[in-house]
Amino acid sequence: MMRIPTGSAFLLLFFFASGGSNAAELGGRIYTDQYGYTSASSPGGMEQSSISSWLDFDAHSDSGFGVRAIGQVDGFLKSIESPGHASVRARIREAYGSFLGQGIEIRLGQQIIPWGKSDGVNPTDYFTAKDYTLLNPDEEVRRLGAPSVNFSYTPRDGASPITLQVVVQASHPETRLLIPDSAVPANLHFSKYGESPEVFGAAGPEAGVKLAWQSASFDASISAFRGYSHFPQYVFNSDTLSVAPIRPLQSAVGGDASFTLGNQIIRLETALLMPDNGKNTDPLAGIVEPWHWDSVLGIERPLGDDFRIQLQLLYRWHLTYSAPGTTGSPALDAIQSGISRANQLILNWKQRANPGATFRVGYQSEHSNFTGDLFLIGWFGSGKDFLLRPQAGWTPAINWKLSLGADLYGGDSSRPLGALSSRSDAFFEVKKLF
Repeated sequence: MMRIPTGSAFLLLFFFASGGSNAAELGGRIYTDQYGYTSASSPGGMEQSSISSWLDFDAHSDSGFGVRAIGQVDGFLKSIESPGHASVRARIREAYGSFLGQGIEIRLGQQIIPWGKSDGVNPTDYFTAKDYTLLNPDEEVRRLGAPSVNFSYTPRDGASPITLQVVVQASHPETRLLIPDSAVPANLHFSKYGESPEVFGAAGPEAGVKLAWQSASFDASISAFRGYSHFPQYVFNSDTLSVAPIRPLQSAVGGDASFTLGNQIIRLETALLMPDNGKNTDPLAGIVEPWHWDSVLGIERPLGDDFRIQLQLLYRWHLTYSAPGTTGSPALDAIQSGISRANQLILNWKQRANPGATFRVGYQSEHSNFTGDLFLIGWFGSGKDFLLRPQAGWTPAINWKLSLGADLYGGDSSRPLGALSSRSDAFFEVKKLF
C-alpha cells in the first residue's frame, strides 16, 4: 500500500488553497530490467525480471509554495527477495510540500536527502539508505528516504555563499544489503532484514545540521548528526535462539569540499561515525562495528572532448578494535564469534585499517547516441576484492534508452565483494520517459 505522509497531504491542500499553480509538470518513466547470472558458481538462470513505472508530479505557486510527489510500482516475475514467485510492490519515493522565499526553504514530507560529494561512497550520507536487493543500472533508483523536515537558510535573501541546513527525520530507512551465503551462521535462525521503525516512534527520529559555503570555484561543508546507523548489525537473541539485525544509535561529525584546479575537480569527503555500541566497554564490543573514520579523496578531469575519468582513494580506520568478550559459556562464545565474523564480512571491518579505491571512465558525445561507463571499486586491506561494472547505453529515439552491462564481483572470498562472486550478473534495460 502507498501512503502519502500526513505532513505532505496537509501542505498539498494548503498549496492549492494558497493560490494554485504557476507551473505544474506531470511526467514519469516505464522500464524493464532483466538480470541473469553469469558466474559458474551461481544458481543459473534469471536473477531478476521486472517491469517498473514511475509517476512524477511537480508544481509551484507564485507565492512560493510547492508540492512534489513521485510514486513507484515494481512488478517482479523473479527477484532476489522472491525468487520462487511473482510479486508486486508499490511505494511513495517522495511526497512533500515546500516553501521557498527570502533565503528560506522548507520541505515537509517523504524525502530523499543525500549528503556528500564523492562518487558511490559517501561517509556523510547520514539520512538515506539503499536497497541493494533491487537490481538497476542507476544507483539512485535504489535510494530510500523517510518522512522528514528539511530546513535551509541562506542569508541576504539567498545571495550569501553560506547556507545552514537542518534536517529532522521521523524514522530511519534500512539499507538492504546483498548477504553472502558464507556470512549466515550455521544452525541458527537468521533474519536478513528487520522491520521498518515506527514513524515518530521512540527508536526512530534522528537529526542533523550542515553549514555549507559555496562559491564559483570552491565549496565546502561541515556537518553533525545524531540518529541511527542505516546499515544492519546482527546480534544474537538468546531467548529466541535467533539472529536478527539491529540499527545502532550513533553520532557522527564530518565534512566535504570540492574545488577546481584548471580542468580538474578535486573532491574530499570524510566523517567520524561513533555508534553507541562501538566502544570497547560496551557488551556488544567486537560483535558490532566499532567507531570508524571514513574518508574519500578524488580527482576528476576530462579526457579529450567526449570522455571523463575519475579516481578516488578510500580509507577506513577503526579507532577501537577488539574481539568479542567472553561470557563464561563456550557455546555462547562460539555463537558470538560467528556473528562477529558475519558482521565483519557484511560491513567490511575485518581489520583496523582498510584502504581502497574507485575508478570510473565515462563516454558521452553530443555527436553520438551511444554512452558508456566503466566503474571499478576495490578494497586492499587483508585480502583484495572488487566490483567491476561496465555499462553501455543507446538512445534510438527521443525519450527512449536501451542499456546493457554487468556486475562482476571477484577477489578473496573472505572479503565482502569477493564473497558475492556467485551473484555476478549481466543485465539489459529498456526505458521510456514521458
